[in-house]
Amino acid sequence: MDLLIVLRDAQTSSLVDALFFARQSKERGQQVAIVLTQEALVAAAVGTYGWPRELSGQQMRYAMADAGSQKGLPIKGRGEGRQIDWRALLDRAAEEGIPIYGNPYWLELTGLRDRLPASVRPIGEDDLLDLLESSKRIIGTL
Repeated sequence: MDLLIVLRDAQTSSLVDALFFARQSKERGQQVAIVLTQEALVAAAVGTYGWPRELSGQQMRYAMADAGSQKGLPIKGRGEGRQIDWRALLDRAAEEGIPIYGNPYWLELTGLRDRLPASVRPIGEDDLLDLLESSKRIIGTL
């Protein structure tokens, strides 16, 4: 594995960055994977990704949705309800062959293993440790 990205917060902005760099790295021929842990994992399974305060205002959300649409990001809603679609971002990354794993420790702690979306795969404890040990670069923290 060339690049492993660990995402633990449930901020849409963090998810956008993680998936952007994962896609860019894959396009450059690198092996890349993403591990969701803590609140990022819970949000993907049963919650929602939010926006940090400085990015959560209505005008900023519209601007990001419009610019994101031009950059090919999936947008949900129209008019005043438009925003970047974080679920579609996860689905697209998985469809493009970027593995997205759920941290097994947090899956067990939260009991959410059976509630993961199709784009997020559970991974065993030994497999996660192997992934961490074999990755050339790790961005993020558990």
